[in-house]
Amino acid sequence: MKKTVSAPPYPYETMLALSSMGYDFSQAIADVVDNSIDAGSSRIDIASYSDEGSADSAYLLVMDNGAGMNQDRLHIAMTLGGTNSSAGALGKFGMGMKTASLSQCDRLVVCSKFSGQIHGLAWDMDALEKTNKWDMEVLDEDSLPLPATEFLTSVRAGTVVVWRKIKSVRKLNEKNAVQVLDKEALHARRYLEMIFHRYLSGEQGARKIAMTFNGKKLVPWDPYCRDQKNTRNLGDVAFRVPEAGKSSVVVRPFLLPSQDGFSSSEAFNLGAGIRKWNDMQGFYFYRNNRMVDYAGWNWMRAKDEKTKFLRVAIDYDVNETMDSLMKINVAKQTASIPPSIREDIKEHLSKWAVLARKAYPTTRDVSERDKSKKYSLLQVEKLLQHVATSGEKPVVSSLFSKLRKTQHITE
Repeated sequence: MKKTVSAPPYPYETMLALSSMGYDFSQAIADVVDNSIDAGSSRIDIASYSDEGSADSAYLLVMDNGAGMNQDRLHIAMTLGGTNSSAGALGKFGMGMKTASLSQCDRLVVCSKFSGQIHGLAWDMDALEKTNKWDMEVLDEDSLPLPATEFLTSVRAGTVVVWRKIKSVRKLNEKNAVQVLDKEALHARRYLEMIFHRYLSGEQGARKIAMTFNGKKLVPWDPYCRDQKNTRNLGDVAFRVPEAGKSSVVVRPFLLPSQDGFSSSEAFNLGAGIRKWNDMQGFYFYRNNRMVDYAGWNWMRAKDEKTKFLRVAIDYDVNETMDSLMKINVAKQTASIPPSIREDIKEHLSKWAVLARKAYPTTRDVSERDKSKKYSLLQVEKLLQHVATSGEKPVVSSLFSKLRKTQHITE
């Protein structure tokens, strides 16, 4: 019999390492929301608060009306590697909620209501550093933030995740802490509207879920601008992945119109998304209708100004083999096309790129539109002033002044 020796990980150092997996504020919230969706929630409310006092009083809540957890299930959910999720759930490794939360805060509180009872547990990095023991704090209802208690009282069952000692604001005064959190919340809102747009709209078989952030309803952002009449669906293509049995990848390409093809300038600006148009071209990967990676061509081609209106949705059959082949990581921030079908998809992509380049407005298109434009005298003067040298500008002004007087032109 082989001799063995136990080597349990050091608690504080382990937690510190796992919380440094590259999440940003928005991505971390999205990982917590995954758990709320897995719990069967129809409503998810996210809110940031600040009690009077130091910056440490600032906190964030993610509240849902899902199934809730009893004490034993809550203990599993708060344990590293522990998961109550079924196969194919958004939460995959039993790590996300803990590591994502502790990447953004030094105190994670989770309280849940089940069968009329409220249970709470907390991980506190400050306490963990002192004790270096795998000990969670058991909380009673009285130790929870008032908004959390009020929410759980209002629902039959549900869970509230609380971020305390938020890292980005711990060293700031209360006023600056609120400003930083508000800025983070604004970006997180737009990010969540993109990542969970299928759940917010209830499309592709996703269960429709109502979400709010600081009291404002989240509105789904459609990467493919399908509400615009000039958006072109180039046709779905399915690719069977031989090393995964009968599993397949479905690719859905869309060619969006250029600015003149949108219904309004506001719709065009909204269609760009959280970055500029050129940076948002590419593949959009989904796992169970949750976006896990977006933009970029997965090393198949470089971003190109003339293909910036081409966006391609990618869905796949979710199972352990496919998750591995798609290279889904713990943070659910990256994905990749399996090697066995890369060349097939690349061949199709080349054809779609040709269509995108043909549809891209040329200089001639722009000049033809300009020919039909009518300019006022003031507009012509401004155009000339824009290209005139400093010495020519007074001459331009004088000429246009005389023109107005002699021709009796008023504008």
